[in-house]
Parts: sequence; structure tokens; C-alpha cells
Amino acid sequence: MRYKNEGDSSQMRTAESLALASALLFRLSGSGGSPTLLIKGASLAHHGLRPQHASSDSDFLVEPDALLAVTHSMEKIGWNPRPETKSGARFTRHSRSFTCEGWPTDLDIHSEFPGLLSGPNSAFQSLWSHREMMMVAGHRVAVPDKASSIVIWALHSLRGTESQARH
Repeated sequence: MRYKNEGDSSQMRTAESLALASALLFRLSGSGGSPTLLIKGASLAHHGLRPQHASSDSDFLVEPDALLAVTHSMEKIGWNPRPETKSGARFTRHSRSFTCEGWPTDLDIHSEFPGLLSGPNSAFQSLWSHREMMMVAGHRVAVPDKASSIVIWALHSLRGTESQARH
């Protein structure tokens, strides 16, 4: 899955990487029958909640029982878990970050989202039942509806600090 990245005109731009990697993950998870939602980033822009901008990663929420299948599919094509710090391994249990050589962005695959208190499976099913579709790199991808996106954005923002605001 390497992409030529030598600083010439063929270098992948961040926005291209986000869109292509998102489409790739949806293709892989969909072919394996694993429901997946694109969260934060492009989904917020889709709902008009913030301007579209290039981020350093794309975030996905997968059905909790499908997490291992989705991450194994990613690893088979060259996306590897980002090495974790000691504190990250202890405190960040809701998601895993994946990188691929030559790609300028990460994929964060969530099995749950902090603050959704009904439990990972129930929260995912609720979000999934209120999903909408949007186009990313020529592929239809599922996103939470506007109200659900606002809740996820608010919960994500609450995790920020003065020195590290979260959008």
C-alpha cells in the first residue's frame, strides 16, 4: 500500500490522503460486513458544523464486535498500529491509530467513544440507526446524523484542555 512520497509533484496531499484512506477503510470494512461510521472531521463539515479542512487523521467508529476484523484487514494491506506510549496503552482503550508508510495521515479506528454512556454496543447501534450517507473519494460512506455528530463533537471537545483545545 506504499505511495510514492519523494517530495515531487506526485506527493500525496493531506486532503487526498484523508479521502482515499477513508474510502479504503469503508471498502474493507464493508466487504467484511462490518458497519463503520466516519466521525468528526469530514462528517462535521458535511453537516455544515465546521469548515472543511485538512486534518492529520480520519476517525472511524466501528461496531465493537467488528474491531478485530477491521484492524486485521488494515494490517493485511500495510496499515500498522501506531506504537503506543506507556500512558496511551493504559488510558486510550477506545481507539487505535494506524499508519501506512508513505501516507501523510493516520486512521483512528474507534470501538467506542468516550462519554457515550449507554455502553459501546448500544451507543453504536443508536448512532448506526441514525446514520446518513455522504460521498468521499467517489464512495458512499456512513456518517452519524447531524444531532449525533453534534454530540460526538461536544464530547470530543470536552476532552481538550486550555493548552490543547480540541476543535
